[in-house]
Amino acid sequence: LFSILIISCFTFVVPILFTNIPTSSSYSVQAVKLNTSKKTLVAGSKYTLKVKGTSKKVKWSTSNKKVAKVSSKGKVTAVKKGTAYITAKVGSRKYVCKITVKSAPSLSCKSKSLIEGTTFTLKMKNTTKKVKWYTSNKKIAKVSSKGKVTAVKKGTTYIKAKVSGKTYSCKITVKPAPSLSYRSKTLIKGTTFTLKMKNTTKKVTWSTSNKKIAKVNSKGKVTAVKTGTTYIKAKVSGKTYSCKIRVESPSLSATKCTIIKDTTYSLKVKGNSQPVTWSSSNKKIAKVSSKGKITGVKKGTATIYAKIAGKKYSCKVTVQAPYFSDSSITVKTSSTYQYKLKGVSLPTTYTCSDTSIARVNKNNGTIYGIKEGSAKITAKVSGKKYSYTIKIKKVDTVSRMENIIWI
Repeated sequence: LFSILIISCFTFVVPILFTNIPTSSSYSVQAVKLNTSKKTLVAGSKYTLKVKGTSKKVKWSTSNKKVAKVSSKGKVTAVKKGTAYITAKVGSRKYVCKITVKSAPSLSCKSKSLIEGTTFTLKMKNTTKKVKWYTSNKKIAKVSSKGKVTAVKKGTTYIKAKVSGKTYSCKITVKPAPSLSYRSKTLIKGTTFTLKMKNTTKKVTWSTSNKKIAKVNSKGKVTAVKTGTTYIKAKVSGKTYSCKIRVESPSLSATKCTIIKDTTYSLKVKGNSQPVTWSSSNKKIAKVSSKGKITGVKKGTATIYAKIAGKKYSCKVTVQAPYFSDSSITVKTSSTYQYKLKGVSLPTTYTCSDTSIARVNKNNGTIYGIKEGSAKITAKVSGKKYSYTIKIKKVDTVSRMENIIWI
Protein backbone atom coordinates (compact mmCIF):
# COMPACT_ATOMS: atom_id res chain seq x y z
CA LEU A 1 0.00 0.00 0.00
CA PHE A 2 2.88 2.35 0.82
CA SER A 3 4.48 1.69 -2.54
CA ILE A 4 1.27 2.51 -4.34
CA LEU A 5 1.01 5.78 -2.42
CA ILE A 6 4.58 6.84 -3.33
CA ILE A 7 4.03 6.13 -7.03
CA SER A 8 0.83 8.13 -7.01
CA CYS A 9 2.59 11.13 -5.51
CA PHE A 10 5.22 11.10 -8.23
CA THR A 11 2.57 10.77 -10.91
CA PHE A 12 0.65 13.84 -9.81
CA VAL A 13 3.21 16.06 -8.09
CA VAL A 14 6.29 15.88 -10.36
CA PRO A 15 4.56 17.24 -13.55
CA ILE A 16 3.27 20.12 -11.45
CA LEU A 17 6.75 20.92 -10.14
CA PHE A 18 8.31 21.07 -13.63
CA THR A 19 5.50 22.87 -15.40
CA ASN A 20 6.91 26.40 -14.66
CA ILE A 21 10.59 25.65 -15.34
CA PRO A 22 11.79 27.82 -18.37
CA THR A 23 12.82 25.96 -21.51
CA SER A 24 16.28 26.33 -23.05
CA SER A 25 14.86 28.50 -25.83
CA SER A 26 13.69 31.09 -23.39
CA TYR A 27 17.30 31.60 -22.27
CA SER A 28 18.91 31.89 -25.83
CA VAL A 29 21.14 35.10 -26.24
CA GLN A 30 21.46 36.87 -29.73
CA ALA A 31 25.11 37.34 -30.86
CA VAL A 32 26.43 40.90 -31.26
CA LYS A 33 27.68 41.58 -34.83
CA LEU A 34 27.78 44.11 -37.75
CA ASN A 35 25.20 43.91 -40.48
CA THR A 36 28.12 43.23 -42.91
CA SER A 37 31.80 42.47 -42.51
CA LYS A 38 32.83 43.85 -45.90
CA LYS A 39 31.38 46.29 -48.40
CA THR A 40 32.40 47.72 -51.78
CA LEU A 41 31.39 51.31 -52.46
CA VAL A 42 31.82 53.80 -55.27
CA ALA A 43 33.56 57.05 -54.37
CA GLY A 44 30.96 59.58 -53.33
CA SER A 45 28.38 57.01 -52.30
CA LYS A 46 27.19 56.22 -48.76
CA TYR A 47 26.23 53.18 -46.71
CA THR A 48 25.03 52.77 -43.13
CA LEU A 49 26.60 50.11 -40.94
CA LYS A 50 24.60 48.75 -38.00
CA VAL A 51 25.51 46.73 -34.89
CA LYS A 52 22.97 44.00 -34.30
CA GLY A 53 22.33 42.20 -31.05
CA THR A 54 22.92 45.06 -28.63
CA SER A 55 21.35 48.25 -27.42
CA LYS A 56 24.54 49.55 -25.94
CA LYS A 57 26.28 52.67 -27.19
CA VAL A 58 28.48 52.17 -30.25
CA LYS A 59 31.63 54.15 -30.96
CA TRP A 60 32.56 54.32 -34.64
CA SER A 61 36.00 54.97 -36.21
CA THR A 62 37.85 54.58 -39.54
CA SER A 63 41.35 53.40 -40.30
CA ASN A 64 41.73 55.90 -43.16
CA LYS A 65 39.41 58.84 -43.41
CA LYS A 66 40.95 59.79 -46.77
CA VAL A 67 39.42 56.63 -48.20
CA ALA A 68 36.25 56.29 -46.13
CA LYS A 69 34.87 58.22 -43.22
CA VAL A 70 32.13 57.26 -40.74
CA SER A 71 29.64 59.29 -38.71
CA SER A 72 28.63 58.75 -35.09
CA LYS A 73 25.58 56.93 -36.45
CA GLY A 74 27.59 54.46 -38.51
CA LYS A 75 27.00 56.17 -41.88
CA VAL A 76 30.00 55.46 -44.09
CA THR A 77 30.96 57.87 -46.88
CA ALA A 78 33.26 56.60 -49.62
CA VAL A 79 35.85 59.31 -50.32
CA LYS A 80 38.32 57.97 -52.85
CA LYS A 81 39.68 54.74 -54.27
CA GLY A 82 41.35 52.51 -51.68
CA THR A 83 40.69 50.29 -48.66
CA ALA A 84 39.73 51.31 -45.15
CA TYR A 85 38.42 49.53 -42.07
CA ILE A 86 35.43 50.81 -40.13
CA THR A 87 35.42 49.76 -36.47
CA ALA A 88 32.39 49.63 -34.18
CA LYS A 89 33.38 49.46 -30.49
CA VAL A 90 30.78 48.18 -28.07
CA GLY A 91 32.07 48.14 -24.53
CA SER A 92 35.43 46.43 -24.75
CA ARG A 93 34.55 44.48 -27.87
CA LYS A 94 35.37 45.63 -31.44
CA TYR A 95 33.62 44.75 -34.66
CA VAL A 96 35.28 45.52 -38.01
CA CYS A 97 33.99 46.01 -41.58
CA LYS A 98 36.35 46.13 -44.57
CA ILE A 99 35.40 48.97 -46.96
CA THR A 100 36.72 48.86 -50.52
CA VAL A 101 36.23 52.12 -52.41
CA LYS A 102 36.25 52.14 -56.18
CA SER A 103 36.57 55.25 -58.35
CA ALA A 104 33.25 56.74 -59.41
CA PRO A 105 32.27 56.64 -63.09
CA SER A 106 33.46 59.77 -64.84
CA LEU A 107 34.02 61.21 -68.30
CA SER A 108 37.53 61.31 -69.70
CA CYS A 109 37.27 65.13 -69.67
CA LYS A 110 34.91 67.76 -68.33
CA SER A 111 35.50 70.35 -71.06
CA LYS A 112 37.04 70.36 -74.50
CA SER A 113 37.71 72.89 -77.27
CA LEU A 114 37.43 71.64 -80.84
CA ILE A 115 37.92 73.13 -84.29
CA GLU A 116 35.05 72.96 -86.78
CA GLY A 117 35.17 69.70 -88.69
CA THR A 118 37.41 67.86 -86.21
CA THR A 119 36.49 64.85 -84.05
CA PHE A 120 37.24 63.67 -80.53
CA THR A 121 36.20 60.55 -78.60
CA LEU A 122 34.87 60.86 -75.06
CA LYS A 123 35.18 57.86 -72.76
CA MET A 124 33.29 56.80 -69.66
CA LYS A 125 35.75 55.63 -67.01
CA ASN A 126 35.29 53.24 -64.09
CA THR A 127 32.19 51.49 -65.33
CA THR A 128 31.24 48.52 -67.44
CA LYS A 129 27.61 49.57 -67.62
CA LYS A 130 25.94 50.61 -70.85
CA VAL A 131 26.42 54.29 -71.69
CA LYS A 132 23.84 56.37 -73.55
CA TRP A 133 25.35 59.37 -75.36
CA TYR A 134 23.55 62.53 -76.50
CA THR A 135 24.16 66.23 -77.22
CA SER A 136 22.32 69.33 -76.09
CA ASN A 137 22.76 70.95 -79.52
CA LYS A 138 23.56 68.81 -82.54
CA LYS A 139 23.95 71.92 -84.74
CA ILE A 140 27.12 72.73 -82.81
CA ALA A 141 28.45 69.25 -81.97
CA LYS A 142 27.06 65.78 -82.46
CA VAL A 143 28.00 62.50 -80.78
CA SER A 144 27.85 58.87 -81.88
CA SER A 145 26.72 55.85 -79.81
CA LYS A 146 30.41 55.22 -79.12
CA GLY A 147 31.10 58.71 -77.72
CA LYS A 148 32.75 60.09 -80.86
CA VAL A 149 32.15 63.86 -80.92
CA THR A 150 32.13 65.81 -84.20
CA ALA A 151 32.46 69.61 -84.10
CA VAL A 152 29.93 71.08 -86.51
CA LYS A 153 30.03 74.86 -86.16
CA LYS A 154 31.11 77.66 -83.84
CA GLY A 155 29.36 77.67 -80.47
CA THR A 156 29.06 75.90 -77.11
CA THR A 157 27.13 72.75 -76.25
CA TYR A 158 27.24 69.83 -73.82
CA ILE A 159 27.85 66.17 -74.58
CA LYS A 160 26.13 63.97 -72.00
CA ALA A 161 26.63 60.37 -70.94
CA LYS A 162 23.91 58.58 -68.99
CA VAL A 163 24.97 55.57 -66.90
CA SER A 164 22.74 53.68 -64.43
CA GLY A 165 20.36 56.63 -64.24
CA LYS A 166 23.06 59.21 -63.59
CA THR A 167 24.11 61.84 -66.17
CA TYR A 168 27.65 63.14 -66.72
CA SER A 169 28.43 66.19 -68.86
CA CYS A 170 31.33 67.54 -70.90
CA LYS A 171 31.30 71.14 -72.12
CA ILE A 172 32.26 71.36 -75.79
CA THR A 173 33.41 74.67 -77.24
CA VAL A 174 33.62 74.70 -81.04
CA LYS A 175 35.89 77.28 -82.61
CA PRO A 176 35.89 78.31 -86.29
CA ALA A 177 38.32 76.38 -88.44
CA PRO A 178 41.34 78.29 -89.77
CA SER A 179 40.62 79.67 -93.24
CA LEU A 180 42.00 82.05 -95.82
CA SER A 181 40.34 85.44 -96.28
CA TYR A 182 39.71 84.45 -99.92
CA ARG A 183 39.41 81.13 -101.74
CA SER A 184 39.89 82.75 -105.13
CA LYS A 185 40.95 86.19 -106.31
CA THR A 186 41.47 87.93 -109.65
CA LEU A 187 44.30 90.44 -109.80
CA ILE A 188 45.52 92.94 -112.36
CA LYS A 189 49.06 92.45 -113.57
CA GLY A 190 51.41 94.57 -111.48
CA THR A 191 49.03 95.01 -108.55
CA THR A 192 49.31 93.55 -105.03
CA PHE A 193 46.89 92.01 -102.58
CA THR A 194 47.29 90.65 -99.04
CA LEU A 195 45.83 87.29 -98.08
CA LYS A 196 45.10 86.66 -94.41
CA MET A 197 44.77 83.49 -92.37
CA LYS A 198 41.73 83.70 -90.11
CA ASN A 199 40.95 81.96 -86.81
CA THR A 200 44.48 81.03 -85.85
CA THR A 201 47.45 82.44 -83.99
CA LYS A 202 49.79 79.75 -85.26
CA LYS A 203 52.69 80.45 -87.59
CA VAL A 204 51.73 80.56 -91.28
CA THR A 205 54.09 79.47 -94.06
CA TRP A 206 53.23 81.02 -97.44
CA SER A 207 54.10 79.65 -100.89
CA THR A 208 53.08 79.89 -104.55
CA SER A 209 52.65 77.13 -107.10
CA ASN A 210 54.03 79.39 -109.87
CA LYS A 211 56.06 82.45 -108.96
CA LYS A 212 56.22 83.50 -112.62
CA ILE A 213 52.49 84.29 -112.43
CA ALA A 214 52.12 85.44 -108.82
CA LYS A 215 54.53 85.58 -105.91
CA VAL A 216 53.87 85.88 -102.17
CA ASN A 217 55.98 87.11 -99.26
CA SER A 218 56.17 85.85 -95.68
CA LYS A 219 53.29 88.14 -94.68
CA GLY A 220 50.86 86.87 -97.33
CA LYS A 221 51.29 89.82 -99.68
CA VAL A 222 50.62 88.60 -103.22
CA THR A 223 52.09 90.32 -106.29
CA ALA A 224 50.56 89.64 -109.73
CA VAL A 225 53.45 89.10 -112.15
CA LYS A 226 51.95 88.06 -115.47
CA THR A 227 48.74 86.77 -117.04
CA GLY A 228 47.80 83.27 -115.93
CA THR A 229 46.48 81.18 -113.05
CA THR A 230 48.29 79.92 -109.97
CA TYR A 231 47.65 78.99 -106.33
CA ILE A 232 48.85 80.74 -103.20
CA LYS A 233 49.17 78.31 -100.29
CA ALA A 234 49.20 78.81 -96.53
CA LYS A 235 50.45 76.01 -94.29
CA VAL A 236 49.30 76.03 -90.65
CA SER A 237 49.92 73.24 -88.12
CA GLY A 238 50.63 70.77 -90.92
CA LYS A 239 47.49 71.61 -92.91
CA THR A 240 47.55 73.49 -96.22
CA TYR A 241 44.95 76.01 -97.39
CA SER A 242 44.83 77.31 -100.98
CA CYS A 243 43.63 80.42 -102.80
CA LYS A 244 43.28 80.38 -106.59
CA ILE A 245 44.87 83.48 -108.11
CA ARG A 246 43.97 84.61 -111.63
CA VAL A 247 46.14 87.35 -113.11
CA GLU A 248 44.68 89.48 -115.90
CA SER A 249 46.12 92.26 -118.05
CA PRO A 250 43.18 94.39 -119.20
CA SER A 251 43.40 96.94 -122.03
CA LEU A 252 40.96 99.27 -123.74
CA SER A 253 39.92 98.70 -127.35
CA ALA A 254 41.23 102.23 -128.07
CA THR A 255 43.44 104.70 -126.24
CA LYS A 256 42.22 107.63 -128.35
CA CYS A 257 39.29 108.24 -130.65
CA THR A 258 37.46 110.97 -132.55
CA ILE A 259 33.68 111.08 -132.62
CA ILE A 260 31.07 113.39 -134.04
CA LYS A 261 28.79 115.43 -131.81
CA ASP A 262 25.55 113.56 -131.04
CA THR A 263 27.01 110.24 -132.15
CA THR A 264 28.20 107.35 -130.02
CA TYR A 265 31.19 105.08 -129.79
CA SER A 266 31.58 101.97 -127.62
CA LEU A 267 34.81 101.38 -125.76
CA LYS A 268 35.53 97.82 -124.71
CA VAL A 269 37.87 96.33 -122.14
CA LYS A 270 39.84 93.33 -123.35
CA GLY A 271 41.37 90.61 -121.18
CA ASN A 272 39.23 91.35 -118.15
CA SER A 273 36.58 89.52 -116.11
CA GLN A 274 36.18 92.02 -113.30
CA PRO A 275 33.66 94.84 -112.84
CA VAL A 276 34.47 98.07 -114.68
CA THR A 277 33.59 101.58 -113.50
CA TRP A 278 33.39 104.15 -116.30
CA SER A 279 33.79 107.92 -115.95
CA SER A 280 34.49 111.06 -117.99
CA SER A 281 36.85 113.91 -117.21
CA ASN A 282 34.34 116.33 -118.76
CA LYS A 283 30.84 115.04 -119.35
CA LYS A 284 29.86 118.36 -120.95
CA ILE A 285 32.02 117.33 -123.89
CA ALA A 286 31.71 113.54 -123.78
CA LYS A 287 29.73 111.31 -121.45
CA VAL A 288 29.98 107.58 -120.98
CA SER A 289 27.46 104.93 -119.88
CA SER A 290 28.03 102.09 -117.41
CA LYS A 291 28.66 99.86 -120.40
CA GLY A 292 31.39 102.05 -121.90
CA LYS A 293 29.23 103.72 -124.56
CA ILE A 294 30.55 107.26 -125.28
CA THR A 295 28.31 110.07 -126.52
CA GLY A 296 29.73 113.24 -128.06
CA VAL A 297 28.03 116.21 -126.40
CA LYS A 298 29.87 119.19 -127.87
CA LYS A 299 33.11 120.08 -129.61
CA GLY A 300 36.16 119.61 -127.45
CA THR A 301 38.41 117.01 -125.80
CA ALA A 302 37.76 114.78 -122.79
CA THR A 303 39.24 111.65 -121.26
CA ILE A 304 37.19 108.53 -120.64
CA TYR A 305 38.36 106.30 -117.78
CA ALA A 306 37.76 102.62 -117.08
CA LYS A 307 38.55 101.72 -113.48
CA ILE A 308 39.25 98.05 -112.74
CA ALA A 309 40.26 96.82 -109.27
CA GLY A 310 41.58 100.26 -108.38
CA LYS A 311 43.56 100.70 -111.58
CA LYS A 312 42.58 103.23 -114.29
CA TYR A 313 42.75 102.84 -118.05
CA SER A 314 42.13 105.90 -120.25
CA CYS A 315 41.03 106.89 -123.73
CA LYS A 316 41.39 110.43 -125.09
CA VAL A 317 38.19 111.46 -126.89
CA THR A 318 38.00 114.31 -129.43
CA VAL A 319 34.49 115.48 -130.24
CA GLN A 320 34.01 117.22 -133.60
CA ALA A 321 31.03 119.30 -134.74
CA PRO A 322 30.99 119.30 -138.60
CA TYR A 323 29.14 121.99 -140.56
CA PHE A 324 28.70 123.62 -143.98
CA SER A 325 29.35 127.33 -143.88
CA ASP A 326 26.46 128.00 -146.29
CA SER A 327 23.14 126.31 -146.66
CA SER A 328 23.15 126.79 -150.45
CA ILE A 329 25.62 127.64 -153.21
CA THR A 330 25.41 128.39 -156.93
CA VAL A 331 27.53 126.70 -159.56
CA LYS A 332 27.50 127.28 -163.30
CA THR A 333 26.94 124.46 -165.74
CA SER A 334 30.03 122.68 -166.97
CA SER A 335 32.04 124.12 -164.09
CA THR A 336 33.40 122.62 -160.88
CA TYR A 337 33.47 123.77 -157.32
CA GLN A 338 34.85 122.01 -154.22
CA TYR A 339 32.70 122.53 -151.17
CA LYS A 340 33.78 120.34 -148.24
CA LEU A 341 32.28 119.70 -144.81
CA LYS A 342 34.17 121.74 -142.22
CA GLY A 343 35.20 120.92 -138.64
CA VAL A 344 35.79 117.25 -139.26
CA SER A 345 38.82 115.05 -139.81
CA LEU A 346 36.98 111.78 -140.19
CA PRO A 347 36.30 110.16 -143.57
CA THR A 348 33.31 111.76 -145.24
CA THR A 349 31.16 110.51 -148.09
CA TYR A 350 29.32 112.94 -150.43
CA THR A 351 26.22 112.22 -152.52
CA CYS A 352 23.89 114.25 -154.80
CA SER A 353 20.11 113.92 -154.77
CA ASP A 354 19.85 114.44 -158.58
CA THR A 355 22.80 113.37 -160.68
CA SER A 356 21.16 114.72 -163.86
CA ILE A 357 21.66 118.23 -162.52
CA ALA A 358 25.01 117.86 -160.80
CA ARG A 359 27.56 115.28 -159.87
CA VAL A 360 29.75 115.24 -156.75
CA ASN A 361 33.02 113.47 -156.04
CA LYS A 362 32.11 111.13 -153.14
CA ASN A 363 35.52 111.47 -151.49
CA ASN A 364 36.35 115.18 -151.67
CA GLY A 365 32.99 116.89 -152.31
CA THR A 366 33.95 118.53 -155.67
CA ILE A 367 30.81 119.45 -157.64
CA TYR A 368 30.33 119.49 -161.42
CA GLY A 369 27.29 121.36 -162.74
CA ILE A 370 25.48 119.59 -165.60
CA LYS A 371 22.28 121.50 -166.24
CA GLU A 372 20.10 124.17 -164.72
CA GLY A 373 18.22 123.16 -161.64
CA SER A 374 18.77 122.49 -157.96
CA ALA A 375 19.74 119.44 -155.94
CA LYS A 376 20.78 118.50 -152.41
CA ILE A 377 24.35 117.58 -151.61
CA THR A 378 24.72 115.36 -148.53
CA ALA A 379 27.86 114.66 -146.56
CA LYS A 380 27.78 111.56 -144.37
CA VAL A 381 30.28 111.08 -141.54
CA SER A 382 30.10 108.47 -138.77
CA GLY A 383 26.50 107.78 -139.73
CA LYS A 384 25.44 111.43 -139.34
CA LYS A 385 24.32 113.47 -142.36
CA TYR A 386 24.84 117.14 -143.22
CA SER A 387 23.46 118.76 -146.36
CA TYR A 388 23.22 121.93 -148.40
CA THR A 389 21.41 123.00 -151.61
CA ILE A 390 23.23 123.48 -154.87
CA LYS A 391 21.81 125.63 -157.68
CA ILE A 392 23.12 125.16 -161.20
CA LYS A 393 22.97 128.12 -163.64
CA LYS A 394 23.42 127.81 -167.40
CA VAL A 395 26.36 129.52 -169.11
CA ASP A 396 26.91 130.07 -172.85
CA THR A 397 30.39 128.70 -172.94
CA VAL A 398 30.89 125.24 -171.69
CA SER A 399 34.29 124.57 -170.30
CA ARG A 400 35.16 121.04 -169.41
CA MET A 401 37.41 120.14 -166.55
CA GLU A 402 39.93 117.47 -167.12
CA ASN A 403 41.51 115.01 -164.72
CA ILE A 404 38.55 114.79 -162.29
CA ILE A 405 37.23 111.35 -161.44
CA TRP A 406 33.45 111.36 -161.01
CA ILE A 407 31.64 108.62 -159.18
